[in-house]
Amino acid sequence: MKNINLYRLITGELIIAEEVIKYAESYVLKNAVKIIIIPDRVNPKNPQVGLAPWNEFSKDVEVEVFKQHVLTRTTPISEFVEQYNIMFGNIIVPPAGRIVLPS
Repeated sequence: MKNINLYRLITGELIIAEEVIKYAESYVLKNAVKIIIIPDRVNPKNPQVGLAPWNEFSKDVEVEVFKQHVLTRTTPISEFVEQYNIMFGNIIVPPAGRIVLPS
């Protein structure tokens, strides 16, 4: 089972990531993405929530974040975990027109 958490950083960013290792002074996070609010042009009172790359200029999948830069570490709501798992899950899509049966 993945250890998925929300991290509010001192920069104000809210990220969701899989916590791989917890050290005394830092966390090693895998597949970190930031949560962004997207205004709805039709109904401004109904904003949308999206996930965007957090460390977009790095090729590293894992990143060490020092605890001194984290304001809070909380458990995300199930909808965020489901969306995160869709983004980073190992879902295998069969080729079109073929039926794949379990062995």
